[in-house]
Amino acid sequence: PDLRPPLRYEQCFYDQLSCPVAWRAKQQCSRRVRDFEQSRGVAFDWVLFTRPDLEWRFPIGNIRRFEAATLYTSSYVSYDLSDRLLLVPSKLVPLIVDAFGDDQTGYVCWSEEETRRNKCRFGNCGCVLEQHLMLHGISVRSLHRIPE
Repeated sequence: PDLRPPLRYEQCFYDQLSCPVAWRAKQQCSRRVRDFEQSRGVAFDWVLFTRPDLEWRFPIGNIRRFEAATLYTSSYVSYDLSDRLLLVPSKLVPLIVDAFGDDQTGYVCWSEEETRRNKCRFGNCGCVLEQHLMLHGISVRSLHRIPE
């Protein structure tokens, strides 16, 4: 997808080159979920996003244990949010999938300097997403630390 002018892919930190593509795919998935909900007259409370090369094969347990205003990820330590798997409350999906932009306004990535300035441990999509969530006051928890 196109980046927001004047950004160019050559300026992106190497570990963020795939972020605009990955997030556009999440936007497309989100639209499909919304279309499904409308066609069936249902509304999901949660959406589980995974990378295309991953498959969720485990029971998630009692969904009532999850906090409705919190994004859950496969692993999370400050400045190291994994974007491999995201369990997102439906009301937060638009905010999450637009973290890197959209087709109308263009997509974003960070340069090496921006990545360093934002104290990213790895500089991947998860670091940009974490900053976006912090900006919007969204809490994040690891799926490994869900209370019983």
